[in-house]
Amino acid sequence: MPIEEVFQTLRCDSNGLTTKAAQERLAIFGHNKLEEKQVFPFNLCFCFLFCFVFPLKMIFFPLMLMYDMIPM
Repeated sequence: MPIEEVFQTLRCDSNGLTTKAAQERLAIFGHNKLEEKQVFPFNLCFCFLFCFVFPLKMIFFPLMLMYDMIPM
């Protein structure tokens, strides 16, 4: 995609957005912020106990812990 087409699609130029355009987009879209994911201790306990019932699933327990640490 040519750079001119990118600028046209994003409605900006090589200098970026003007202050007015940035304020308008901030009012429309809000801040560029990700919501924090909540970790529920009950889910961790359940998974830990579930791993003892099915030993092969112990592989999934560390993966699940890592998944909870990754921000989404």
